[in-house]
Amino acid sequence: MSALPELQRRFADAIRRGETGALAGEIRPGGLTGARRLGIYRNNVFTNQREALRTLYPVIERLVGAAFFEHLAAEYLRRHGSPAGDLNRVGEHLGEFLCGFEPVRELLYLPDTARLEWFVHRVYHGPEHGPLDVGRLASVAPERYEALRFVLHPATALFASHYPVHRIWQVNQPDYAGEQGVDLERGGVRLLVQRREGRVELRVLDEADWAFLQAVAAGADFGTACDAALGAAGGFDLDTALARLIQDRTLVDFVCPVSEVD
Repeated sequence: MSALPELQRRFADAIRRGETGALAGEIRPGGLTGARRLGIYRNNVFTNQREALRTLYPVIERLVGAAFFEHLAAEYLRRHGSPAGDLNRVGEHLGEFLCGFEPVRELLYLPDTARLEWFVHRVYHGPEHGPLDVGRLASVAPERYEALRFVLHPATALFASHYPVHRIWQVNQPDYAGEQGVDLERGGVRLLVQRREGRVELRVLDEADWAFLQAVAAGADFGTACDAALGAAGGFDLDTALARLIQDRTLVDFVCPVSEVD
């Protein structure tokens, strides 16, 4: 009989790879053979994980079809499985997987569509956060503004693609009733993915807003973020942009490395 940690490792590997024969002797029969017991367990695990993938990636399933999605999910789970017991994380690497999945090689937009769906999932389940305290912000001396480091709402994400994945995502929503066509030649997109009133929304960003928020997300101070935005678009209206980002709760907090109050 194997030591418990080694047995657990072998058990997990056997379930993931489907190679349960060598482990069957470690299982007490109890009415069923060890191989049969392992087979039932493996089937339950993969059924649950496959259904989790279907829930996480409804757009991908719609694009490739239900039958092919079954094959895709089986191949993905065979190679990746789940990084934790939480089924919400089972599809974390699907976008990366699709980049090297030969049957969809010609669907160049598919990996980024999967990545966008993953961000939508993350944002939907992200934590709540109250609005930025504008009174506290007003108490900061103007000469200290450049040193401020603003904080994005935890239920937001920034995502860029060479393809119009926002349109692909949009037209494949169950309640969408507009124009169905997607022009892949229209080029890429920069997106702010955020949750508002219990729904995930995709906002298309221009170069300046993208540069500003990318800098903020990277931990840059306000002065550096403004320089990035102005470098991307000389006409960047800082006051308007900042007011909008605070009002819609994209920016929800800030850190000042020096005393905040004069």
